[in-house]
Amino acid sequence: MNNGKGNQIKAVVLDLDRTIVDLNVDWVFVRDEMANFCAKNGVKANFARPKPIYEVAKAVSKTKEFYAGLIAIVKKEELKSSEKAKLMPGAKDFLEFLYVNNIPFAILSNNNRRCVVKIFKKFKLPRPKIIIGSDNVKYLKPHSEGLNKILKKMKINNTECLLVGDSDAELYLGKITGVKAFIVGTKNFDQLKNVLI
Repeated sequence: MNNGKGNQIKAVVLDLDRTIVDLNVDWVFVRDEMANFCAKNGVKANFARPKPIYEVAKAVSKTKEFYAGLIAIVKKEELKSSEKAKLMPGAKDFLEFLYVNNIPFAILSNNNRRCVVKIFKKFKLPRPKIIIGSDNVKYLKPHSEGLNKILKKMKINNTECLLVGDSDAELYLGKITGVKAFIVGTKNFDQLKNVLI
């Protein structure tokens, strides 16, 4: 859609957690469980914040199976949290706005793909064209790998995309890729609609 400013936005890429829903994953528990898993297997690991859990998991894993065991803990808790997830204000209306106006959208999440699919079914949300979850990339946001995959699959360039999220990760990702980024906490969904029409 042309926003009247000479920019042609052809697609929107959204984050999931704290953008569309509040998953409220107990990350302290996840970190403790991952540390316990390592200890039981004779591996010394420190999953304390602020270290990214996926990076620690990769660093301490000597085999794909061990890494898979660690990530299974994350996936299990994300799926459990999806049961009690709550929609963020304005999120469903915004997704329906995109659907009604034929604006394709994708999800780029550091949560696993199965969790994303479960959320969309649970809340009966319009389906994204593409879902890229933590299990679909080697490097998580704010790395550009996931966003670049989406741009390629949608056959659009960076100036034709709008990135919507809740954190500095999306701002940084927008900056390094040249994609316009909006943080939902500073711009509500109604303001985003105005960018698209």
